[in-house]
Amino acid sequence: KESPSSINTQKEEKVQQKIRSQLLIGQGMDGVGRGAGFARNQAALMRSLNCKESFESSTELYFLCLLDSDDIMHPNRIAEQVHAMVCLPKDEMNRTIMGCNFDRNPPDSTWHYAKWANDLTDERLMLERFREVTVLQPTWMLTKSRFDSLGGYIVAPHPKETDHNASIELDSYSNKKALQLIHPTYDTNKTLRLAEDLRFVYAHLHDGGQLRLHRTSTPLVTYRHRSGQSQSSMTPRKLLLHLRAMAFEIMVLKSNPLWLQNEGKFVVWGAGRDGKDFVKALGPDARRRIACFVDIDPKKIEHGHYVNK
Repeated sequence: KESPSSINTQKEEKVQQKIRSQLLIGQGMDGVGRGAGFARNQAALMRSLNCKESFESSTELYFLCLLDSDDIMHPNRIAEQVHAMVCLPKDEMNRTIMGCNFDRNPPDSTWHYAKWANDLTDERLMLERFREVTVLQPTWMLTKSRFDSLGGYIVAPHPKETDHNASIELDSYSNKKALQLIHPTYDTNKTLRLAEDLRFVYAHLHDGGQLRLHRTSTPLVTYRHRSGQSQSSMTPRKLLLHLRAMAFEIMVLKSNPLWLQNEGKFVVWGAGRDGKDFVKALGPDARRRIACFVDIDPKKIEHGHYVNK
């Protein structure tokens, strides 16, 4: 019979066992930056090449846990999100991007945005998907198989390319079956390096994906704010608007059976700047399906109509 002290010693030894880990560092051969999406694709590819057993034949689960280089991941983040993922039914797990609660550094930076993102209900994660990326990319966790099935991020062509029209470089992660959200007018070779999270999320959702937020009493990620230095601050607002409008047309008006019947009409809530800009960003066919604007401003209601100039 084992004594309590020997049992405690065995428990301590188990706790002290180190988790197997590797640090893989990669660098482009020519030293030319290709954007955040390209870098993440290469990181995922490095992990695949370094794995002795193929992901397809392995019985183990592999997850991708994203984090920007200037953010802070709290010690229990991976354990919390992995546990939340494996508690899902297998089919749901393989179709889920799992986010988590975060705080900001400095603490008072973009507090309104941080509160909005942290307080989203499961329903609003989907309802507001055409307003903003509702699950922040530095908090994402998803299965490696899901990432591969979507073809990874859209990759911008090499900066030395002379063709200025937007195109996709066919690398190991290209997948023509997934939604390739590239605007025919507002995207260029340079802009394909931008809004990679938005493009990926819409490809994920268009392929039957789900968004979830793992809510905890304390934040799992500290999201650093550097005014004017983030990639999002360099992304043109007009490009984001047109990508969202394009996604709305593809994913709702042209794909949802309820909207395909008799080309059902819809209303636009808000006759202010945002509502008008949204209408302008839609294609001619989608505009013809707008029944009206809805607003509570007496002046706009009194005017009675809007002329798109």
